[in-house]
Amino acid sequence: MTAAGCRVLLLALVLGACASSPRFTPAQQPAGIRLAADYSIAGNTLRVWIESDGYRVEDVLILRPDGAVVRPLAIEPTSPGPGSGLSIGLGVGGSIGSGGGVSVGTGVGVGSGIGGGRPSHAVAVFPLEQAGPAPWTLHVKVVGIQPVVIVLPPERG
Repeated sequence: MTAAGCRVLLLALVLGACASSPRFTPAQQPAGIRLAADYSIAGNTLRVWIESDGYRVEDVLILRPDGAVVRPLAIEPTSPGPGSGLSIGLGVGGSIGSGGGVSVGTGVGVGSGIGGGRPSHAVAVFPLEQAGPAPWTLHVKVVGIQPVVIVLPPERG
């Protein structure tokens, strides 16, 4: 592998390691799984990203301080990854020009498909007006795991 190819590979690995993950976790994680959540506000909706270690999100709701339950408009599973943690491809091509010149090119391709063919997170979409202001108390139930509560605080800034 060329020096340029090594630099490309190193850069891809560093960028992959810096990928963001959800910031908020339950006070106590259930055994055998890591659950986390994060959110963004898009227009009049609150979009909550739920990391579930590949377990299907069965139910999610927001419990407001006044006791009202807010159900999501939708729970959108993400598409599964290709199933390999890291793939490296090398290619060599060549051509002979009409003037007798020869050119050879090499390339390195790095894929960072993560997952075993099943979604690792889901997005729950809530009507912002019904959810009210932050903080939000998110109740999450994934298949086969006890329900958890994750508090989503207001953004700082």
